[in-house]
Amino acid sequence: MATCYKKGTFEIVDLPEGVVKLPLMFQYKLKTGQNGETVKCKALLCARRDLQFDSEYGETFVPTSLFSMIQLIVAIAVQAGLTLYQFDIKGAFLCAPINREIYLKLQPGYSLPPGKTARLRKSLYGLKQALSAFHSLFETWLLKYSFKPIGGDRVTFLYSEGTLVILLSIYVDDGIAACNNKELYQ
Repeated sequence: MATCYKKGTFEIVDLPEGVVKLPLMFQYKLKTGQNGETVKCKALLCARRDLQFDSEYGETFVPTSLFSMIQLIVAIAVQAGLTLYQFDIKGAFLCAPINREIYLKLQPGYSLPPGKTARLRKSLYGLKQALSAFHSLFETWLLKYSFKPIGGDRVTFLYSEGTLVILLSIYVDDGIAACNNKELYQ
């Protein structure tokens, strides 16, 4: 809840009359190390997508990188002497703005003053449109910084300015990048 609040994922507003609130739930994950020991305990606040009404979401499709495109990036990197990087976009689904009015039913233990509720401002894990909203935001950011889409799949991009070359492809909130400037990634 604290991460969502800090990122501005929701805001506290007056409860409109007749509004159905989307329930939330926590999804718990244990990350284990190589020897099976627990390294990290995570709790993700998720929307109950199974209870989301059709009118509450628009586009849900999100393109993902084809394995053949990832193979091509690796082959180009090897041939051109580029350095490969793998990345994960942390909190990806908590940063994309949504364009629908969605009100939340908070978990037990979290209370609001009478007549108040939480309204989503940004996407949340579990929303049907979460992937699409994040991809749209990320694609807009890449285009803003002069990355050009290649391959016709909307998930593979090339940046080239002077001697700097960056080739990247994303799959949901993970990606691979090939770059000829090692310091840039640091």
